[in-house]
Amino acid sequence: MEILFLGETWIFGLLWIFVYYTTHIHNQMNVGTKGWTGQDEGGIKRFQFRLSPLILEITLFIILSFGITEIHYTEYFI
Repeated sequence: MEILFLGETWIFGLLWIFVYYTTHIHNQMNVGTKGWTGQDEGGIKRFQFRLSPLILEITLFIILSFGITEIHYTEYFI
């Protein structure tokens, strides 16, 4: 039961890190281009996590699996 919750949380974390890392790399490339050539290639963009259908599905699955895990282990909590 808990492997569902932990596994999906891990996948969500990987997706978040990938989106954050690509924004960071693009910002570094734009700053390097502006510093060396003076051309404005697009500027610095702020990291903003967008809600795509995949992220929405993973978030709902995390909530659902947490609820199932909580119901399954309720006898140990009481």
